Amino acid sequence: MTGSTSTGKVGFESYLKRVKKYFKIPIAVGFGISSRKDVQMVEKYADIVVVGSAVLDVIDKSKSVNTALKKIKLFLKSLRE
Repeated sequence: MTGSTSTGKVGFESYLKRVKKYFKIPIAVGFGISSRKDVQMVEKYADIVVVGSAVLDVIDKSKSVNTALKKIKLFLKSLRE
């Protein structure tokens, strides 16, 4: 599951429980993941948290490649803490 808004978060817990019941593969979730709070909510039910759109937002807001890399590193660190 991926996307850029949090509107799909309603009911995702029951959906992921159903998916895990039938599939024994890692489950990745990435809809509207842009903060540690989002990660904490999703990591209870998913094996992988996808933050692609949030990383692209960091890049778009950066003025140079070096700045982007530094900001991405800080952003990803903030998601893990």
